[in-house]
Amino acid sequence: MKIFRSKSKKKLYFVVRSEYEIPLGHRVVEFEADSILDWVQNHWVTREVSQKHSEKLVGRVYDFDSIWAAMLDYGKNPPRNTAELKAWAELISVEGEVIFNDDYISVITNDDEISVEWCFFTEDFAKLHPERVNYVLHPTWEFPLAFEERGQEINLQSVIPLKEHNSSEQGSTYCVFLTSRDGITIEDITGSFKFEGVRLPEFGKYLLNIENPIKQGRDGEMRPFWEDEVILLKAHLVTTQTQSIPQLLESLGDKVNNLNANRSPIGNQLYKDPAFMSGDNEKLTHDQQTLENLIQSQGENSVWSYNMGKPRVQTSDHFCQIRFHNIVYSEGDQYGRMEYLSSVFYFDDLWVEANPLLAESLIRYSKGEHFIKGKDEKKERSIDKPYVKPAETKKLTDEEKKQEEIHLSINRRMMNIENQYFELISDQNSVCYVDPKTYNSEVASPMEYALHIGYKTKGVKIDSKTDLPISLYDLVAANMDNRELTAE
Repeated sequence: MKIFRSKSKKKLYFVVRSEYEIPLGHRVVEFEADSILDWVQNHWVTREVSQKHSEKLVGRVYDFDSIWAAMLDYGKNPPRNTAELKAWAELISVEGEVIFNDDYISVITNDDEISVEWCFFTEDFAKLHPERVNYVLHPTWEFPLAFEERGQEINLQSVIPLKEHNSSEQGSTYCVFLTSRDGITIEDITGSFKFEGVRLPEFGKYLLNIENPIKQGRDGEMRPFWEDEVILLKAHLVTTQTQSIPQLLESLGDKVNNLNANRSPIGNQLYKDPAFMSGDNEKLTHDQQTLENLIQSQGENSVWSYNMGKPRVQTSDHFCQIRFHNIVYSEGDQYGRMEYLSSVFYFDDLWVEANPLLAESLIRYSKGEHFIKGKDEKKERSIDKPYVKPAETKKLTDEEKKQEEIHLSINRRMMNIENQYFELISDQNSVCYVDPKTYNSEVASPMEYALHIGYKTKGVKIDSKTDLPISLYDLVAANMDNRELTAE
């Protein structure tokens, strides 16, 4: 944590949240300032500031230069009060969303690869809302392992229950996944889930013995009810022949490619295995190759390769975590290289009782964007929504069917022309000329290629000094009575 000292006795925190931040998943810079207004006034600029100045203050942070740009746009003198500070904050321009409060500024943006969130908040705000910021201000990746005897539940809507409570069973296990898919690494984060009636020491055994739940999705197809990460956890328990979550995490090491768990439809993959569907663990144990192939099927027919640095693992009876260091690269780094973090936490109500603020702030953080706002709302999943049968489509008349077939035929011929054209210019790397009698120009587009191979404009006058007054679609349509023409 960087610390910048001034005359102020209060602290102002700057937090950047990103999967690039290894091993914490975020970075904290501590300034001494009475308020956000005080910090802005002390860092006001009236000329363009280099990127090095930003990096000296907070390190490399995508879109942070928008702070200086807003100062330049605002004027020579800094804001004098909260109202003027708000007017300045409205000038901060990023690729995402900016929210402003007297005690914090929060920004969501995207660097074209992953989402990035950064924010300022005051020490007074941190003291008033420790349940929001305790996790990000925790100084190391390792958590305290102390636990109590009675147990304490976390009553947040954003924790999705995955098992009905049974009054004869005690305790709960929480699964927190700071994982994501398809580059939407904050807004659509996987989130937090709760299994009621089972604590962490028995959680692995419980997963192995319970039937794999399925439910009808919105499209009418049967889907796994559990999240992909829970399904993958069970699959690894089977293949490693262990019933202990801590033992499993200790054994994973660099064998696991985390991308399988967090960015591919692993749930649908595993549900292709009949033995996994039926919960036949004995068969799976004797025939693990099929299951392992499904777990590890990732990146086939892709320019990308996937690897993993040594993950950080912390285990105990009532809390454990694994932080995956993922590496994605292309051959010879032709398309670049990316390293990113994904973190998974498992803990029970006994650990929560000993660490209530850390537990709640971690779950709030897993809710997604703008954790600083403290929003608590249930995360909607498509599997939870009732299936609505789609409305029947209107039956086409014979004439409409005929027109639809013509339209599809035109599109197919257009695609054929475009494919031939691009093959010509990429493979031969040569210049092909249209017949001068038709159009005196180099073949520089699929349209000109169509004219070159014999498509006729059907009376439309062609002027070589102007653009063609006809689209490729119309040109093909005008030649529908002709046979499919190819280049000689």
